[in-house]
Amino acid sequence: MENEASRGSNEISSAVLFNYLKNIVQESESFESTIKTVHLVSDGCRGQNKNNIVVGMAVSWLAQAPPNIDSIELLFPVRGHSFLPCDRLFGRIEKELKTNNTILEPKGFHEIFSHHCDKVFHIGTDWFCDDWKTATSAIYKPVKYIQEGKRIIATRTYSGNKVPVINVRCESSYKCDVDTPVNLLKKEKKHSNIVVNRLPSSRPINPKKLKDIHKLLHVAYGANWRDLPGVEVYLNLETTANAVDDPTPGKECECAVNDIAFRI
Repeated sequence: MENEASRGSNEISSAVLFNYLKNIVQESESFESTIKTVHLVSDGCRGQNKNNIVVGMAVSWLAQAPPNIDSIELLFPVRGHSFLPCDRLFGRIEKELKTNNTILEPKGFHEIFSHHCDKVFHIGTDWFCDDWKTATSAIYKPVKYIQEGKRIIATRTYSGNKVPVINVRCESSYKCDVDTPVNLLKKEKKHSNIVVNRLPSSRPINPKKLKDIHKLLHVAYGANWRDLPGVEVYLNLETTANAVDDPTPGKECECAVNDIAFRI
């Protein structure tokens, strides 16, 4: 929920990528030892997927990945020319959400998600949000012309003393490999120098939004809504005058769509 985390690159890096790659893929008994390259396919939303934070996370994971993995590739299809499987999933979830006039507790959303997924991963239990932005910027240089890239490929080799050497190239074409690979490590830094700190498990919301939430609950359930079971989440929300809503994605960003549902 909004009082637990934001919806930016730290969340994408922590939940979707690092948690999945390290805890699901890397430790899975079904993960084939013959696999050489891991492909990550996503839209080009710069605030979530296509940025140096996600690239830095991918490079950091590759540095300690299983020995059979030689490279990791981030692939960004052309906008308007593809429809990713996750978009179909979101569409089915959205369709079911529209059939529910009111969902009071977060577990109501979890139940709907479980109808379309093998497992729902809960923040604070199944995964934690880490500060990849600070961690990666401390040891990695930014990728040049990243927004023009169609593919970002990180390849791992080893130096004479068996230290991993990872070179990254950002290709503007899907088929031609013309970019010069570069080492993103800053001077005198090593991949093992990365320190990823955990972000707070709660965050304040805008006080005006909290006021509107309470008004909605009053309209939906009457003046005694505070006595209803399951409303504790709304009574325990933290707020501060300095709290701001998540920034609206830029018009050029592929996630710049209007939310259709009330989001805590």
